[in-house]
Amino acid sequence: GKSMPPIHGLLAEFDKPEALVEMARQARSEGFTKVEALFRGQAGRIAALVEASNSGGADRGKLVGHVRRNPGIRLVGCLTDAEIGLALGRENVVHAALSHSPLAERFVSEAERLGGFRVLCPDDWDAGSHREGEGV
Repeated sequence: GKSMPPIHGLLAEFDKPEALVEMARQARSEGFTKVEALFRGQAGRIAALVEASNSGGADRGKLVGHVRRNPGIRLVGCLTDAEIGLALGRENVVHAALSHSPLAERFVSEAERLGGFRVLCPDDWDAGSHREGEGV
């Protein structure tokens, strides 16, 4: 893909070990199965879905669909799986759900600032969330 500007601003926030530990603790779920289960059972506990910009269309479509049905949940789609992993102190993370916390709020607002020069949620992500016959 095209090379993206480095995201020092966002990740600098999370390079302090205690912030990483805290962030990882608050990322209630990682991985499609866990995140989807959380949406089905405890959507009210999710502050944001952090979805890798290079995630696969089918799984992403399902999770983005959940976000669309829960207007309070934010969607952050401007980071790659490597960047999300870095922010969470993990390897690569494709899907993560953040629970409500000041740190999650800060993560989302930093990501939204970042979204000024990267698209926060690419338009084509919505294409997958409309099933045939549902209208647009």
